[in-house]
Amino acid sequence: MHSVYAPETASLTRCVSVCVCCVVILVLLRIAAGVMAEQGIRNVINVGSDDVPYDSCAVSVGYNEDSRVELFVLGSDDTIWHRAQPKYTSPAGEWTAWSSLGGTFKDGPTVIRNAEGRLMVFSRGFDNHVYFKAQLKANGGAEDWGAWESLWGDLFSRPSILLNSEGLIHVFGRAKDNTLTHRTQFSNETGIYWGEWENLGGSLSGAPTAIVDSEGLIHVFGRATDRSLFHLTQIPKAEFMTWNTWKTMGGTLASNPRVPLLNNDVNLLEVIARGSDKAFWVKAQVSNHHDTVAWSKWGSLGGMFASGPATLVNADGLVDVFGRGVDKRIYGKHQYMTEEGTAWTPWTDYGGVTTTAPEVARRPDGTIVLVARNPDKAIDIKYQIQNSTDFSLTWSDWVSLSGMTKTFSC
Repeated sequence: MHSVYAPETASLTRCVSVCVCCVVILVLLRIAAGVMAEQGIRNVINVGSDDVPYDSCAVSVGYNEDSRVELFVLGSDDTIWHRAQPKYTSPAGEWTAWSSLGGTFKDGPTVIRNAEGRLMVFSRGFDNHVYFKAQLKANGGAEDWGAWESLWGDLFSRPSILLNSEGLIHVFGRAKDNTLTHRTQFSNETGIYWGEWENLGGSLSGAPTAIVDSEGLIHVFGRATDRSLFHLTQIPKAEFMTWNTWKTMGGTLASNPRVPLLNNDVNLLEVIARGSDKAFWVKAQVSNHHDTVAWSKWGSLGGMFASGPATLVNADGLVDVFGRGVDKRIYGKHQYMTEEGTAWTPWTDYGGVTTTAPEVARRPDGTIVLVARNPDKAIDIKYQIQNSTDFSLTWSDWVSLSGMTKTFSC
C-alpha cells in the first residue's frame, strides 16, 4: 500500500507546498504593494522637511498709535532688538538707536498693536513656547516695555498674531503634527483672559497667515503639506463664532502665503505667494454682484524670485508687492486702476544686495519704506521721498541702519 500510494502522496505534498508558497508570495506582494502605496501617500502628504522651501526674513514692522514705524529684529545674541522713528514728522532716514528687549528666541518677532494702542511683540522660545512683551503705554519709548510673559504651547513655526474685531488677540501656529494650533483671549465682566490652546486641524508645511476681513471674520491661510494653499475661516452661529472646514485653493506654493495687512480698496482679500516657477502668483476674492463673493483663479504676476512676497495696501487703497530676485536685488510691482478693474505695472528694479526677503512699511505721510538685511547682517532701508512742490515721489539710495541680525523662517 505504501509503495503504491507514495508517489501520489509526494505529488500532493509538492502541490500543497507550491500552493502555500504562492499564497505566501501573494500575501507578501500585497503587503509590499500596500507599503509602497502608503509610502507614496506619505511622500505626497507628509513632505519631508528637506523638500519644503522656507523663506528667510530679518525684520518685522510695527505701527505705533501715532503711526510711527518701529522695526523689530532677532539679534545675533538671540534677543529681540528694535528701533523706531523718533517723531511723527521725522524724516524717513532718521531713527532712534537700537535697543534690546531681551529674551532668548529661536524665531524672529511678530508685532501687533492691541486695543489699548500698545505694541505687543510675540516670538517662539527654544522650548517652543510662545512669549510676548507689551509696551507699558501707547507710543512708549525704548524703555517703556513690560516683562516677557509665556503663553506656553508647543509650536513648530513662527506664530501668527492678529487682533479681531472685538479687540481680542488670536495666536496661531503650526503644531508638531502639522495641524493648526490656536489660542485666543476672551472677555467677561471681570476683564480679559486667555483661553486654552486648541487644535484646528489641517495639514500645514509652514507658518500660517491670519487676517480679519471687512465683516470681522478671521481667515487663516497656509501652505499645505502637498504645497497647495489651504484656507480656514470663521463662521457665525446664533450666539458664538465657530470654524468652517479646511478648504484647498489649489496652486503649488514655494513660499508661505502673504495677505496684505489691510483689505484692498473694495474690502476683498488678495493672497500672494511664490510659485514653483519662482514667479509670484495672486488669488483674489471677486464679487459677482449677486451678494456673494468667490475666489478667482490663480494669476501670475511674473518675475523670478528667491524669496516670498512682501505686501501692503498703499495710500491709494491698492496693493504693492515686493520680493528678492535671484540676483539678490529687490523688485516691486504696483496695482493701478483701469476701466476694466485693477491691473499691474511691470516689475521695477530697486537695487540693493540683500540676503533675506524684504519687509515693507508705510510711513505716516503715506510714503513707503523697504527694509532688508544685507550681507554684513545689518539692516538696510530704501524709502520714498515726496517733492514738496509737485508731490511727485522719488526713491532714496539704500541706507544702512546697522545692527547685527539673524535670519528666521517666515
